[in-house]
Amino acid sequence: MQQLSEWRRSTAGTAKNISVPLFYALNRATALMGLREKHRRHLSGKPNALVLLDALFANPYITAARAQKILGVSSPTARQVIATLAKAGMLKEASGRKWGQWYVARPILNAINREK
Repeated sequence: MQQLSEWRRSTAGTAKNISVPLFYALNRATALMGLREKHRRHLSGKPNALVLLDALFANPYITAARAQKILGVSSPTARQVIATLAKAGMLKEASGRKWGQWYVARPILNAINREK
């Protein structure tokens, strides 16, 4: 019985130490799921955009070449899908270049990096 009491005293702060990070992780996951569903509704009827949207939740950075591989389409089609996602507010060109551009899904990164 004494060992149980000592264990309880030594682990008293552990639940709090675990619950706070767990709360933040749950909050981020909820924000990500809401963001995904919002954009899926907005992009319904655009199957390539939906496929690329889902890929962005695994890796929020994309190039036209990577989009082309993911979608199995031509380069112009991949660029059109990227433009569709940019118009929807999901992607933003981040390289500042005309060639070799890369894009970032800033809303996804914002949801991951949110504090609360």
